Amino acid sequence: AAEFADELDSLGVRVANLEKKADNVKVTGQVRYHYADYGGDLSGRDNALRSRIWVNGQINEDWTYTGMFQNIQDFTDNDSEEDDLDFQRAYVEGRLGGLDVTAGRYNMFLVNGNLYNTRADGVEVSYGKDVKLTAFAAKPTDSDKDLYSWIGKYPGNYTGKIAYRDMEFEKVYGAKVDAKLGAVDATVGYTVFTDGTSSKYRETAVGADTFKRVNGKDIDDNKVWNAGVAFDVAKDLTLRADYLYATDYSDDGFADNKDMGRDGYVIGLSYAGAKASEPGSWGLYANYYDQDRPTVMAHTMNGYYGTQGFEGYMVGGNVTLAKNIVAAVEWYDLEGKDISAAYKGEDMQTLWTEVVFTF
Repeated sequence: AAEFADELDSLGVRVANLEKKADNVKVTGQVRYHYADYGGDLSGRDNALRSRIWVNGQINEDWTYTGMFQNIQDFTDNDSEEDDLDFQRAYVEGRLGGLDVTAGRYNMFLVNGNLYNTRADGVEVSYGKDVKLTAFAAKPTDSDKDLYSWIGKYPGNYTGKIAYRDMEFEKVYGAKVDAKLGAVDATVGYTVFTDGTSSKYRETAVGADTFKRVNGKDIDDNKVWNAGVAFDVAKDLTLRADYLYATDYSDDGFADNKDMGRDGYVIGLSYAGAKASEPGSWGLYANYYDQDRPTVMAHTMNGYYGTQGFEGYMVGGNVTLAKNIVAAVEWYDLEGKDISAAYKGEDMQTLWTEVVFTF
């Protein structure tokens, strides 16, 4: 409407208010096709198309609204619910006094996604620039990622039946400080997942694939400290390191959870990176992980990482095939942690490929 405003106004057509409202709303989209193949102790594949529509609205000079709808078509099954369009994001962002505020259902990204990277319902506030203080409080939400669980053969009198434990936390809160120290980006944070419950489920019969709850209890808060640094070691080459430590978490009431460990670290190296607006741009990246189970709530990685903590590496690369079309290939080789004599870690390998279209 804006490009024809002068012509329409000269004809006596009043469109100023209409064009202002139209220009306040922007709709964008992203379509990602991915194929994953699993090896090691795993088997199978994953083949899906994820579509996202983003709606951004300008509320006033200081505040904006963002909403996102998502649909996933899983080509490995014929689920009739794949026609559903889920409302995945709905939040406002703006300034309140000297604070930057995000409130609603937004994507919570903790410790570079190594602790948590999925949606959450809550509020996040930050203050500062070169030294930024951020505080948040929210309700974690399940986005097809196990927040905390394991799967294995049930020991004792029920040998042969599959069992799993769901461990969920109703609330999360915390704070972090990010600082620019010369050429180094540094961060220190503290996160608490609280109001947790642990429930064990067992197959009703061997191979039945139906489960019943056999026990459960409240569990301790999961309190995680983290510290990290990132800096360029050469042009376009960035080194990043994060350390995490869970201070109080335990689930001693269940004998099979004695040896889960408490700490984790991730070291990553990345070179350049594909930019959707620059055809031919490309990048390479790699990470080494050693994370005990309490340091993993909803990991950012595309590879399968199990439910008991893990150790291993990934390597990947991406390239912009054409404007707004980016392809990536990633390889993960991870070993699950042994949390008890009964529950040994799996060898988990994932070959992940994707093509992302943005518009």
